[in-house]
Amino acid sequence: MVGLCTSIMWGGIFNLAVEGLGKYLAPPVIFSLEDALEYIKIDEYVEITPSYMRMRKIVLDELERKRQNR
Repeated sequence: MVGLCTSIMWGGIFNLAVEGLGKYLAPPVIFSLEDALEYIKIDEYVEITPSYMRMRKIVLDELERKRQNR
């Protein structure tokens, strides 16, 4: 009986987390190439392929970025 209550409790918490996920995400911002190049910082670059354009960090690992900033 304890296992059943625990699984129901965790299932409810998981459902609340999934239901609330969409409420906190902002819609993506659409940039032109010129806007993206003006927007990026020194540690980012704009990646362009025929199907999409995105901005990303040069060093993806957050700990490695912190080490480089020291």
